[in-house]
Amino acid sequence: MSATFLGVETALRGALAHQQALNVAAHNVANASTPGYTRQNPVFRTTPGCPAPAAGYPEAGPLGTGVTIVQIHRVHDRWLAGRARTSAAAHSYWNVQRQFSERIELVVGQDGGAGINSLMDRFWNAWQQVTQSPQDTGIRAIAISEGRNLAAGLNAVDRELRQLGADARAMLADGVARVNALAQGLADLNAQLRVTGSLGGTPNDLLDQRDRMLAELASLAGVDVYEAEHGAVTVTLGSRILVEGNHAVSLQAPAGTPATVKWPDGSTAEVAQGELAGLLRVANEIVPGHQARLTALKQALVEHVNSLHTTGYDLDGHSGHPFFVIAGVDGEVSVSPLLDNPRMLAASGDGSLGDATVARSIADLRDQPLAALGGSSPREHFSAWVSAAGSEARTLGDLAERAQARRDAILAEQESVSGVNLDEEAARLVQWQRAFSASARMLTVMDELLGTVIEQVGLAGR
Repeated sequence: MSATFLGVETALRGALAHQQALNVAAHNVANASTPGYTRQNPVFRTTPGCPAPAAGYPEAGPLGTGVTIVQIHRVHDRWLAGRARTSAAAHSYWNVQRQFSERIELVVGQDGGAGINSLMDRFWNAWQQVTQSPQDTGIRAIAISEGRNLAAGLNAVDRELRQLGADARAMLADGVARVNALAQGLADLNAQLRVTGSLGGTPNDLLDQRDRMLAELASLAGVDVYEAEHGAVTVTLGSRILVEGNHAVSLQAPAGTPATVKWPDGSTAEVAQGELAGLLRVANEIVPGHQARLTALKQALVEHVNSLHTTGYDLDGHSGHPFFVIAGVDGEVSVSPLLDNPRMLAASGDGSLGDATVARSIADLRDQPLAALGGSSPREHFSAWVSAAGSEARTLGDLAERAQARRDAILAEQESVSGVNLDEEAARLVQWQRAFSASARMLTVMDELLGTVIEQVGLAGR
């Protein structure tokens, strides 16, 4: 006959297994809104049966002994996780460029009276008015004032572009510091994962933490990930190792031009994707490209206005002085202090009071092709610059949106595989709760049965 307490043991195993399953479901439900959490499933397995009874016993074959949970399975797709990291790196790369290009478009394409285009038009128009009344000191003062306004507008755009470059470098330094922190965190996690894995544990929550850190690291620097034993990872950046085992390498973002990311030995890190790569392109290509356009316009205006103004004569018959002055480390433009007196504006070409040849030549610079601007007039150069800034912002915006759509699609697919479905968890809770109740009821029945046997056996004949 079978062992007396076999039914008790079988019912107990069922109750304990389903109690553990309910705990797993509770953990899933509690983390349904936790970013990066991966659903866990208990893996039930039948326990080994009793050995076949000896000859002469009526039982036929081994008896079942119940159930146990052999593993808490983490529902994770490694291939999807890799695709998610790649798509996140691409999105971060384009998105940070879009953010800066949109800010540049606002700086360059300012409308209203504060924009460079409006300021240049007012400057040319003021000189045109001087040609009509060259002896009117009030009109002369307006031309000088509009020159100051134009200089201030050019300087403001220059400062804003330099600030955008500084912002990109500051974000690059912050990003490198975050990469270093994540790399060290992964190295520490590798050590924990190896210890837990060597003891036979399944550190699902540690693996979730690892994947969250890897996702953020990939978003920043577009790293490659290679998984080793017990869930530990080796992380590479370009052709070099960033994290291996419990060791992490710290990157650097040194000051200077061009902006770079360096390894500790001074060699340049190959950062081709992620936010850091986008910031490097902003700092080294996008912002300097717009600064070069501004510098060309500024120098062309200063050179040609000054060359004309110095050939003219003021109201007192004196030769003209440079109208604009470029000074300082940042090359800011200003109107010469000598022109605080509007009589010193050199509008005449021959020194006569009614002549305005120089004023007319300066006013005509508006549409005059200039070699310094590649054969374009100041108006055409600025218009092309505004168009290029807008086109760049739209192109980068489109690329960022497409990258985001790919990333969102992959994340949705990943969520469908690894995310917590509350309806499914509710159904499993009911199933496992009933199984636990049935096992508990079975324990009660076996207890009553054994109680009857113990109390009644041997009482006959007393």
